[in-house]
Amino acid sequence: MGKQRRKFETGFKQQIIQEVESGLLSVSAASRKHQIAGSVIDRWRRQARQGGLDTVPSAHERLLAWISTERNSPKN
Repeated sequence: MGKQRRKFETGFKQQIIQEVESGLLSVSAASRKHQIAGSVIDRWRRQARQGGLDTVPSAHERLLAWISTERNSPKN
């Protein structure tokens, strides 16, 4: 069987893009640090420039938003 495809949250992708774009890390250094192929980081950078970096939140991000809303909503 092949490897299972990993999924990354939008915030994580944006963090890596910021590290690379700010000059803090090169693509290859970010790739090694986060154990992600450089081509994946390049794809995320391209998608971010085009405005298409996961505009739909992941299931985990939706769950976190729901939990936050529940915590902050007044109880009856």
